[in-house]
Formats: sequence, structure tokens, C-alpha cells
Amino acid sequence: MPETGIRLLQTSFFKFEYDGTHMPTVTSVDLPSQEYEPIDHDSGSKNPSTEAQGRLQFGDLTIQRDVHKGMSTKFYDEFDKARKTGDTSTIKKPITIYVKDQEDKTIWTLKFTGTWVKSYDPPSLQSSATETFTFSVDYMESE
Repeated sequence: MPETGIRLLQTSFFKFEYDGTHMPTVTSVDLPSQEYEPIDHDSGSKNPSTEAQGRLQFGDLTIQRDVHKGMSTKFYDEFDKARKTGDTSTIKKPITIYVKDQEDKTIWTLKFTGTWVKSYDPPSLQSSATETFTFSVDYMESE
């Protein structure tokens, strides 16, 4: 976790990488929720016991990015491949987010594995265009 008292710059306090490629047009990231799914154990008795341990599950990771001429089409390509084939196993990619301080030093690293583009929301046509991608996440690590 980031140390308390660290002031982050509003304009550029993170670096977003998708499959090892920096995606500079990503302007916003909503991190996934985390929860444990309890496991029921059937010991043969009438009432199976539920334990506090369980399987860690992650919600969705959502990003927004500004639309610019010449930007990467990786997100679209992966979403289109999943839509056409229905097979997400071949398109799961790692995402890494580096949270930076005011001196551009990394203070927190988030690594997501087994991610794939689950949905795409096109931009509204206004003076600036921002599109939204939602990723399914298998696992997350924090350093």
C-alpha cells in the first residue's frame, strides 16, 4: 500500500501497461473489488460447515482512455477476438499499474494476471472523446 502523507500529482500519477506495452492515453482506472467466496465443507453430517477461508475473487478493472489518432488498437483487437471466438484463454494478458509520486518515482505496483477485455463502451461524441474498457481479472498482486 502507498505510504500515508505522499502527495500524488493529479495529471500523471500512474503508468498503465497492457501486456508489457505502455498505454499513455489511459486517463482513469477503477480498481477491482476483492472478496472471499467461503467454501462449504461436507463432512457427512446434516449441516456442512462453512469456513472463513475460501477462494479469493476479483471484480472488474475498468479504464477510460482518450481517443487519439494513431493510438494502439490492442484493446479493440482483443475484445473483437473474444467476441468472435468466445475463447478468452488465448487472449488473457497481464496488466501492470505503477503508481507514482510527485518525483515520478514508483511508490506502489499493482500486477493483474489473466485479464481480458470483457466489454467496450464507445465514447460520446463531444469536444473530447473518452472510451471505456472493462477487464475481467483472474488475480491481482500488490508490491
